[in-house]
Amino acid sequence: MNRIKKVALEVKSLFEILFVGCVALLLPWSLSFRVLRWSTRFHLLRGEATADAVANMEAWLGEKPANAERLYNLHRLIDSADFFLTLKSSKGWMQRHLQVSRQDMPVADQEKGAIFITLHYGQGFWALKWLKDKGYQVGWLYAPPPKVAPLGNKLFHWIGRKRVSQVEHLCGAVAIPTGGSIEKMRHRLLNEKKPVLVMPDAPLRSGQSKIKMHLLGRDICIPAGALSMAADEKLPVFIYSVVADITTGHRHMDIKGPFYNLETQDIIQHIQDHYNLVLSRDPTAWHAWPWVSTFLDAP
Repeated sequence: MNRIKKVALEVKSLFEILFVGCVALLLPWSLSFRVLRWSTRFHLLRGEATADAVANMEAWLGEKPANAERLYNLHRLIDSADFFLTLKSSKGWMQRHLQVSRQDMPVADQEKGAIFITLHYGQGFWALKWLKDKGYQVGWLYAPPPKVAPLGNKLFHWIGRKRVSQVEHLCGAVAIPTGGSIEKMRHRLLNEKKPVLVMPDAPLRSGQSKIKMHLLGRDICIPAGALSMAADEKLPVFIYSVVADITTGHRHMDIKGPFYNLETQDIIQHIQDHYNLVLSRDPTAWHAWPWVSTFLDAP
């Protein structure tokens, strides 16, 4: 990619950050949502990974969902908007716009921390605040963006670092970067007795331990480390998802658990049961579509 194209990518990223930020911060959400939905008509606000995401979606499902490009980007833009919304919005805003499948949550286990499992699906910022309000200050396991990014990705990774900081603020806990993360998680869960959030549909890297899962009719492999540790240590397990309704903009959070004394395959079964259902309802909300080939190609 030549320098002009790289600069163009930076300009595109800047425009999207400013546009989404202004829409989210200056307008009431009902109007913000309609503006974001309207904006998906334009190529300028389509992410660089959209073409790969939709192609993989069609190959996996056997057909392309109606308006796949627009809906995939709508979910992405709402997730971006939530970064800005959580900077300013109150608990009252959350009560109006986040619908949760349950309001009761057990008191956190005093003997060991719980594992919360979610996929890169929908919009997760408000779930972190909801969990914190319920007494679960989760430490998020994440892949840190590079501190020095190449031209073309500088703003993308800059906003990524800002998102990590906002996640830590919403969680009330320091995020856990990958790289020696299993021992860091073990210390937080067993020594500090505090919860951890993992997203096992991260891109699968060569040489990484993996485990099979059946999702939307496909056998795939996902990273096994955190799930195996949860089973080995008999940790309480919660599984949840959050996704925006594409007609109203309201977020819907569905949370299951706690599950106790699970084997690794039991955890996988719970993930399959939960996410086969939510993905069948709206597959366009899965942000992992651009990298699903790392799951499908895994031996």
